Amino acid sequence: MSNEPTSTNRYSDLTADELLLYLYKKRSRAKDSLTILSRYRHFIEALETPVGQQLLIDALNRHDELLLKISAIDATDAEKMEYLALKNILNKWSEKIANYYSELNKIKEATNVKPNS
Repeated sequence: MSNEPTSTNRYSDLTADELLLYLYKKRSRAKDSLTILSRYRHFIEALETPVGQQLLIDALNRHDELLLKISAIDATDAEKMEYLALKNILNKWSEKIANYYSELNKIKEATNVKPNS
């Protein structure tokens, strides 16, 4: 089977053969990896849409604007609160993205496939 993703593969960056090989090699660790991939897959798919990408860009831009105001000591209390809330959200998003791609790359490495960068 080629290294191209199959249309029936739940993890679009992996082929069925790669998943089977990983499951065979890693057994108990594979369960944890698949759980993480399942948990964050819809989030990653949403971020890959044009709307998801725009939301992420808008959140990052607003974060930067607020950080500049706070650094310049020009931020209102409301802006400081908005910054903290946005920072918390972006930290959670970042953790989900990092965890998803970390597990995906572990599978790729275990099956001798070049990991995503």
